[in-house]
Amino acid sequence: MSSPPADLGTPENYLPPGVLLDQEDSIDMACDLWALGCTLFEIRLQLPLSYMLIDRDELQAEMVRFFGKPPQTWWDKWERREEFFDDQGVWLQASKEQWSLEVALNKPMEIVQGGTVQKAVKISIQEQQAIMDLLYGMFQFEPGKRLSIDQVLNHKLFEM
Repeated sequence: MSSPPADLGTPENYLPPGVLLDQEDSIDMACDLWALGCTLFEIRLQLPLSYMLIDRDELQAEMVRFFGKPPQTWWDKWERREEFFDDQGVWLQASKEQWSLEVALNKPMEIVQGGTVQKAVKISIQEQQAIMDLLYGMFQFEPGKRLSIDQVLNHKLFEM
């Protein structure tokens, strides 16, 4: 795209961390790849990657829970991080269940018809590994480290 729009029309829960932290030059094609990763997660797992979050700080906390501690300069810029994590990035709210891509992908997907669960479908190990590889590539904190659109389109997940 030769002249992308200056602003994003992306829902807040689909924004990448650089945009949430107001990083300079953070709006680019890599934002769309992050949002596409959120969309693929939601399609495959039937639930959004981040939902029922009150503000951007909770959204950032969810990202750290899923993908680990961001680059140190980003970590230092995040003013409210100490409400959620210790200095090493360890989650402080022990009462919440551990949440990661691995945990999410390992949960059976429920098929609901007429308001009742008809069956639960578990993702195969091979598909879990392929989708984790794809999503981890798309959910890199630093935009330059994310997969390119060609890498996404040619990913092994889409050959299964």
